[in-house]
Amino acid sequence: MGLVLDWYVQIDVHGGPTSAVTVPDVDSTVYAHRNYLFMFLFCVDRGVYPAEGFAAIQNFVGDVTHNIPVEEWGMYVNYLDPQMEREAAQKNYWGQHLDRLASVKGSVDPGNLSSYPQGVVPAV
Repeated sequence: MGLVLDWYVQIDVHGGPTSAVTVPDVDSTVYAHRNYLFMFLFCVDRGVYPAEGFAAIQNFVGDVTHNIPVEEWGMYVNYLDPQMEREAAQKNYWGQHLDRLASVKGSVDPGNLSSYPQGVVPAV
């Protein structure tokens, strides 16, 4: 029997002319993706399945996103991708707000006690 995966895709209608998400100015908060129409969550539950589960979902994501430049993807920090490198994750999660977040983090958490592998690093 071949590889069996429990997977799903969640599509959120995120923006548009009547969406409350788009009302605040994009720079009013650190949420960088107010101008996006849809938000996609691609998920696979590896559970007891082999590591090939990640490859399967990455292939699916690649099929969906192949015509979209990576810098236009944007990503929602609450939909973490544990395989993404810190620099790419930060760029996708916070976009143009990363420097401002690093500055705030440097003020309130200079020792980086509240951290995770893809988190914002305090500005020095």
